[in-house]
Amino acid sequence: LRIIPTTSGEKKAFTYYRDGMLAQSEGNYAEALQNYYEATRL
Repeated sequence: LRIIPTTSGEKKAFTYYRDGMLAQSEGNYAEALQNYYEATRL
């Protein structure tokens, strides 16, 4: 994330998205949904 010129809000949204992907891959769908929601809210 340091290479791409993005705002801090965009970086935070991407972090939530990435955490959502991880949670989903582990079968934690409720946690994934919360992370995806936060990513879209930002």
